Amino acid sequence: QSWSYFTKRRQARSFEDDIVKIAGELSFPGAGEVIGKSEFYVRSASDPDHVQVMPIHYALELDVAYTLATGEPGPIFCTYQKLYDQLTDGKPDCETNPHELAGTMAIEGGQALQAYLDDGAPAHKKLRELEEARDAIEAAIRDVSAKATLKPVRGAA
Repeated sequence: QSWSYFTKRRQARSFEDDIVKIAGELSFPGAGEVIGKSEFYVRSASDPDHVQVMPIHYALELDVAYTLATGEPGPIFCTYQKLYDQLTDGKPDCETNPHELAGTMAIEGGQALQAYLDDGAPAHKKLRELEEARDAIEAAIRDVSAKATLKPVRGAA
């Protein structure tokens, strides 16, 4: 019997449904190319009646390719997050809190300045405080960079 992977019934917000959504954007052969597998492999992973389970690193690669192509969050990630939130009552939250990062930068920066200017502080204490301040600033830089670099590829000049 011939049937389409796009029309076969799948549970909404299921991993199989997410793979079909990604293939709708990248194509099944394109999705296979992203993860270094065949079109058949991707189609099997999207089939709810098939036992093929896609490893998480392939799912991550597909989500990243989808996000870069569309500018939208990866559907597999969204389903995983929804299921995770349901099972943990939404705790803990993985979202980066800019106010928390800013507070950490201020605290660590203040401690680093205090240690740096303290003539009686040992060098290892000064270095530790300066490194902690640098780590806090680098976390904020990573947060801003991650948000700034996820732009849609479609329509790019």
